[in-house]
Amino acid sequence: MLTVFLGSVMVFAGAPAASRAQGSSDRSIGGPAYRKIILMKDLIADILPPPAYIIESYLTALRAVDEAERESPDKSKINALLEYGRLLKEGDSSKSEMAGYYERINVWKKDLSEENEDWKAIKHNLVKVSFDPAKKFFEIRDTKFNPLIKAGKAAEAKKVLRTQLRPLYEEHRKGIDKVVQLSRAMGIKLERQITSAASEREIMIGGPLYHKIIQLKDVVSDVLPPPMYIIETYLTAMELLDAADARASRERIDELAKYGLRLRDGNVQTKTPGYNERLPQWEKALSSDTPDDREIKRLMTKASVEPAQKFFDALENQLIPAVKQGNVTEAKNILRKDMLSLYEEHRKNIDLLVAAADKKFKEVEREVLK
Repeated sequence: MLTVFLGSVMVFAGAPAASRAQGSSDRSIGGPAYRKIILMKDLIADILPPPAYIIESYLTALRAVDEAERESPDKSKINALLEYGRLLKEGDSSKSEMAGYYERINVWKKDLSEENEDWKAIKHNLVKVSFDPAKKFFEIRDTKFNPLIKAGKAAEAKKVLRTQLRPLYEEHRKGIDKVVQLSRAMGIKLERQITSAASEREIMIGGPLYHKIIQLKDVVSDVLPPPMYIIETYLTAMELLDAADARASRERIDELAKYGLRLRDGNVQTKTPGYNERLPQWEKALSSDTPDDREIKRLMTKASVEPAQKFFDALENQLIPAVKQGNVTEAKNILRKDMLSLYEEHRKNIDLLVAAADKKFKEVEREVLK
């Protein structure tokens, strides 16, 4: 079978396209070089902190409140969180900074195809529907939330987060979900184009269909909550703690607890794979042929996994029970002392993995396109 999207957007072309691609050229879609390129793209989509989805900006705001309301707030940590939040919004890669939200959105405004209604819908939802609440989120964060954090007014900052930032994040998330849905549908159409391609040139690496596939995968990488990076699980743990602190309803706490565990175990109803389901797929898919391959596999299937599994265990067996018992102080201690360090260890290995996978992708593509 020809795997067009092996990772977050799963599309499998039928046997005729596969046999045709495999029989035509090593440089065609479906050939060995293509599979290596797409494997690295899918790996990045599974782990990359998505720059065009403000999940990490929202998480950083939650972390800033948590730090500000401690008995002895660490101002250096608070300032570091606020600066990181700034980079998430306006980081400039031309200045050797991480690419921020606005940089990536501007790229998609300029480059994303509008050749038909399907592509126009993807672009509209990315640069308009999800963008408008994100823009408001950053405006309120910078003009209201951050000044309160800097002034040590944690309770007031928390109120702004709960009543203004969270609703905007949730509105933004709806737009992001639509982008992912539309991208999946577009992936199926691309698969049909490959099956019916009239010439070998159309399905060559570097050709028009190849560029469409790569652009679509880059969109997904920019917006999809990555299943193999536990950022959304950590965000859910922070929201669980906030829900307990706000004395939220039992239904709200149960909903968050179940969602956090579904991120590990998957969701049968929505057919959404969880962390534990994706892991054996990567153990099987990743090569050990070269030292670089072995290092990518080690980071993906061992170094980043061990702290992630401990994090999930702490969520299920410590944090959720403490929250359900209404023991907010104990829940805060668990999250701050145990789970934060596990998340940071996991994140350190994810950052190394993103760099290694991106380097590998560029090397393979460059070699093929010589």
